[in-house]
Amino acid sequence: MQPMLIEVAFPFFFIKELEVGQLAHPEGFTLWEAMSAIEMMDPKMDAGMGLPPELTSGKLAVSDIKTKRFTAAEVIGIIDELISLEMSWISGNLLCQTLFTCIYLHDPYKITSPLLQAYVIAVLKTANLIRREVTMAHVYEEEDFIPDSMGLSLCEEVQENEAMSSLLQVEDALMVHWRKAKGKPAKSDAGEIEILECPEGRELEYIDALLSRIRFRRAFYSTVANIGRYNLPHARKSLAQAITQIKTIQNTIPLGFDVKESFDPYVTRKLFSQSPPKPIIAMRKEDGAEAMASMLSHFQEICDVPAVQDSHELLGFLNYMSGRSPNPNVLTRSLMQKTLVRDGKLFGRMGLKDLIRDSIIKLCSPLCFSVTDPQVMETVDLFLERAVDPFWALLQLFGHNRARQHRRLRKLVRQWEALQVEAEALDLDLHATIPNRSDSDELPFHLSSWVYNQKLNLLSLYLLLGYELDLYGTYEHVMVSWYLEYLFEMQEQHLLRIERNQNRPGRREEQTTTLLLTEVVAKQLIFRGLFQLGKVLRRQGLLPSPKHAAYNESIHYGHRFRVFSNLGSPSILPFEHFLDAVQENDDGAEALQLAQADFAAAKGMLERLLQSSKRENGVHCVDKQQSWIEDWRTDISNLIKLCIANEVGIRTMTGIDTTEKGKRLDVAFETKYHKQVPLLVVKR
Repeated sequence: MQPMLIEVAFPFFFIKELEVGQLAHPEGFTLWEAMSAIEMMDPKMDAGMGLPPELTSGKLAVSDIKTKRFTAAEVIGIIDELISLEMSWISGNLLCQTLFTCIYLHDPYKITSPLLQAYVIAVLKTANLIRREVTMAHVYEEEDFIPDSMGLSLCEEVQENEAMSSLLQVEDALMVHWRKAKGKPAKSDAGEIEILECPEGRELEYIDALLSRIRFRRAFYSTVANIGRYNLPHARKSLAQAITQIKTIQNTIPLGFDVKESFDPYVTRKLFSQSPPKPIIAMRKEDGAEAMASMLSHFQEICDVPAVQDSHELLGFLNYMSGRSPNPNVLTRSLMQKTLVRDGKLFGRMGLKDLIRDSIIKLCSPLCFSVTDPQVMETVDLFLERAVDPFWALLQLFGHNRARQHRRLRKLVRQWEALQVEAEALDLDLHATIPNRSDSDELPFHLSSWVYNQKLNLLSLYLLLGYELDLYGTYEHVMVSWYLEYLFEMQEQHLLRIERNQNRPGRREEQTTTLLLTEVVAKQLIFRGLFQLGKVLRRQGLLPSPKHAAYNESIHYGHRFRVFSNLGSPSILPFEHFLDAVQENDDGAEALQLAQADFAAAKGMLERLLQSSKRENGVHCVDKQQSWIEDWRTDISNLIKLCIANEVGIRTMTGIDTTEKGKRLDVAFETKYHKQVPLLVVKR
């Protein structure tokens, strides 16, 4: 059967009659096709179009690599630019728009300088290693990382030991030059890198700069490789070397020249012609080195994770780590996730069931874990088996970026809701087997109590991340702070109930619950104060809702707290309750006094909590070198500063007479002291 041919050339004769801006299209050319179409002869979209001469003049072609000769300053400049491009790639840009804008990466074997050739091959091997580690961790999103190499060679044919051996040979050769420059006897000749010219009288300075860059590349590759292999002792050693060398690199960046002809942003333009071009902001050399230094400091914390003793410490570390400023990049988060589980065990030494068991014991002190009755042991083991998947999903959550964490929390909360239903049924089975031995008349629901406490933490985190990600409008502050106060109140009541039902209260368990309770109550007071404050501002018209006709606050409220609608507990608060709370007939001055009292009370509790954490018997007082402990203390200190600042803001408000003509109070809420708790900023 012959294919049907349609004449399409004839309509093109009418193109000359079109005005500028007009478009001729067939009936099937929909808006979707229009959005994804490429406009021919547009230099920004048509990758097949020849580039204007001014964009290509002075740039090297791949065929020119073998004729290029280098000075030491040029090599330093190229290496520093490659570090910046490498960090830009790890930050989520295309490989072909970052590293492969360097001409030398397209054919490193043609590079005439043995030093630069060894370094470029090592960069490609590092890129291949990073791509493998990130893809294996399964925590990257499309905005985080693009693993596609688009057919570009990453020197896969070169073995790891070959690449590192080449760097070592270059380092040895540089050391020979260094000894000669110092007037010391050299053991061998290093003529292979004699072509690297240095300014007269500054040979030592330039050789030291080159040495630091070669040593850094070797140490950086070794660090990533060893963390990926769970060889943390070797990783710590190479990481210390990399940190030392990156400091030297930062100090010697001015020694390098900008070799602009060696970098062409258009050399790979045809590789991404099938997708809309993604503009990137070129990272300065200083910024690239700073980003690398920051990433290495995060690597240090990853190497310290196995020192964590229990789930409370582990979740605290992961939460604070993922909330670092600047946020950990995708490589850091991938290596962190890979470090967590080895051979099916946490850090290769602790099963997740054992971790969950210890967490329940520290929070609830349940008698069922010390009973040897086979039926009880079977029930407990069944719960631990069911809890593994939700708990592992919780650990994985912190491997994603903060925006994705907020999104994934909705699904994770549903998992913990289902686990709570199962836990309640298993608690009832335990009641039939084990008599109640606590002083309280309430039946202890130890398993479901632990699940419920974890779920409350997730719900609070979901709303708090909204502040960190700047998802809330100013007018939403009142409803969000009101709901957070409710969540912390529910958690306070729950922890008090756990205290009453503890069967084997011991000093360690009491400390755990007491300190958790103190922190929860302090946060409840903070958000109650923020709600009282927001209520006054709302009445004064300083937090106005959107004025368009389609806006409905009730519908908005339902959408904002939709994640709570399908939960058995805590039950979702109806919108009418929110209106009642906002419309209470409180005097404005009285509400401000209540808010100020709440902030003062929270500040006092947090100060006592901070002091108790430094005592030897405090649950938070462990090895002071553990970064999460310092993060926790910094977090509490920031909350104290926030309470003080909000008190000052309230005093400023009460000291301004807004009824006077021309007086207007401008207010805003900022996350100045704490990412997840707002600060009132008052402006006249």
